[in-house]
Amino acid sequence: MGHLAKAARNVEVVVPQSVGVNVPMHFVPGGSLGETITSDSVAELIVRFFRGMMTHPGYGICYRQHGLYTVRSGAETGDGMDELNNGLILRVLVSCIQPESARRMSELTVDILRASPELVAPFWRSTRCSFEPGVTLRYLGATAFALRVMGLEVPAAGAAAPKLGTLVEHVMPLAIGRAGLGRGLQMRSAALVRYRTLQIVALALDKLTQVRAELQGRGWRVLDSELVAAVRQRVPEWQLVGLVLHDVSALPSGSQRAMLANVVQRVVRGYQQHFAEVVLESRFELGRLLPEDPVKMAAEPVAAHTLLHVLETLGAARNMRWTAAARSECATTNVGIVMYTYLYAVPPEVRHAA
Repeated sequence: MGHLAKAARNVEVVVPQSVGVNVPMHFVPGGSLGETITSDSVAELIVRFFRGMMTHPGYGICYRQHGLYTVRSGAETGDGMDELNNGLILRVLVSCIQPESARRMSELTVDILRASPELVAPFWRSTRCSFEPGVTLRYLGATAFALRVMGLEVPAAGAAAPKLGTLVEHVMPLAIGRAGLGRGLQMRSAALVRYRTLQIVALALDKLTQVRAELQGRGWRVLDSELVAAVRQRVPEWQLVGLVLHDVSALPSGSQRAMLANVVQRVVRGYQQHFAEVVLESRFELGRLLPEDPVKMAAEPVAAHTLLHVLETLGAARNMRWTAAARSECATTNVGIVMYTYLYAVPPEVRHAA
């Protein structure tokens, strides 16, 4: 497998028959013999072989799974590969495939993890990807890959509750690093790094919302509380989110401010939903999230969705001072500006789609 992985970086175009491959479509279950490929690069042939062997449950070395796999006792003390249905695929994935080396390898890794969700947690524990923030192609490629893996659906659990360590890796991988996320949020001179960091945190918090809904529906309240506490230790400090909020509010109107404002409000909403006590302890005045002129703000790109995130944040707040004076000429109190924003600044189609 190691030699195959090295060959997967060979972009020389060859005729498949010349390298001993008569029918390339045999690599893919259900492939049509009438779609024989006349020429291909060595890398694409190898990747197609990997994909055929490891991304189709019930074919090759990819065994079928049912729901979110519960790791058996002892699996989390070592590499856990022998305790997995598809431990052999994990060995190949960790030792031979480098997702950061090329786009095709990144896509292959995502396809493998989609087909075998039990491998997501052990993959993150074993990955060598670097997420050190910086305006570099390596960082942007690694974080784009991380967002795709984090965006994979968490399958429903079986009769037994899944392990906490498995769930938390699906939601907020430890490999990405809390310290690195914090450094990314503090890079005022690199808006792209800040935006990508906020995307990761926002996606993790959205995914936490989905996973918690299932845990609470199954009555696993202790696991739900433990998951919230574990994720809290992996996301940046609230003070850093507040720093980004302050900096974004000082930016001139434009697409950069609009995009940053949208994603940071998603993060604020997630903190308020899951870590409300942290926001409360910081004495952050939620009324500061309300714009002075919501109708004018709504004219900016994606601003209507941003305002909707703000309203969702305030709706989940228990310490909101609704009767406090508003920083707006549209209404005299916070509750007034909220109603004004909902009725006049957020279009009906956006409200209905939410």
